Amino acid sequence: MTGWRTVSVPYHYEKELYSDAVPKDFGGELRFIVGFGFRAPAGSRGGITIDPYGAYGLSSMLKADPGSRSAELGIRIGWSLRLKGEGLSAWIDRMTGEMKPY
Repeated sequence: MTGWRTVSVPYHYEKELYSDAVPKDFGGELRFIVGFGFRAPAGSRGGITIDPYGAYGLSSMLKADPGSRSAELGIRIGWSLRLKGEGLSAWIDRMTGEMKPY
């Protein structure tokens, strides 16, 4: 962990700094995730991407009892637009001056 943690309640303020600290309370979590996505056309050069997903924690996020398992449902929505001309990566290379080997 790197960063800081603050606690502020009436008549008390506390700030802890962390620099590459090992988390004491949290461990690794094994998750199962499933999802699917599809793209619907939106005009002649555009599209909308819809990606619903679900995830379930098979193991606990916390090292100490009683533990904590997670469950999550969500949907990601994106918009894409195909432009005429060169691609974005070629444009970025040209703007930054980097050349790709051919």
